[in-house]
Amino acid sequence: IVQVAAPVFNPAGGSFTGTQSVTISSTTPGAFIRYTTDGSNPSETAGILYNSAISVATSSTLKAIAYAAGMTDSSITSAVFTITPILQVAAPVFNPAGGSFTGAQSVTIGSTTTGAFIRYTTDGSNPSETAGILYNSAISVATSSTLKAIAYAAGMTDSVITSAVFTITPIVQVAAPVFNPAGGSFTSTQSVTISSTTPGAFIRYTTDGSNPSETAGI
Repeated sequence: IVQVAAPVFNPAGGSFTGTQSVTISSTTPGAFIRYTTDGSNPSETAGILYNSAISVATSSTLKAIAYAAGMTDSSITSAVFTITPILQVAAPVFNPAGGSFTGAQSVTIGSTTTGAFIRYTTDGSNPSETAGILYNSAISVATSSTLKAIAYAAGMTDSVITSAVFTITPIVQVAAPVFNPAGGSFTSTQSVTISSTTPGAFIRYTTDGSNPSETAGI
């Protein structure tokens, strides 16, 4: 009695850094294949009937058997898959995280991955291991900007790019009052005007040397 050709795994097993799509085949036309992923032995009645590629995302021992009517079952083929993902560097975090402000902001960037390097941009372009400014201290953001940052470390996958939008809208200061005349020594009563170049500004004044405010003064 002819024996069914043993199953063949593709890839045949080994060490990988990511999920593998594994196909199983037999050169015997019309043969059925059953497989296991837990190291147990498949048979004509045990295991999963193969019909399409298998996704192997974690370290596993695959075993497969092929069989066909009127033939001796194949030998069992094994394949060991060691999946050791390359770790990804933790994404950078901005502090503050962005938003609307009325003055310059001192922005820090950090990553929880120990020893990671960070590069950043302030013009909205994407940083990389070779593009952007190497971060080493707080950044002063004085005008509206889009900051982007990436973190990277040897032997690890680069982090995702983190973005933060800073909208800086300074509070405009009212122009200081101007006296006319500006002061001095005179021999007669003076008619003094006070003005500000800021349209619509209100002016309060004092004549006793005390400081005026929005609520104090004439």
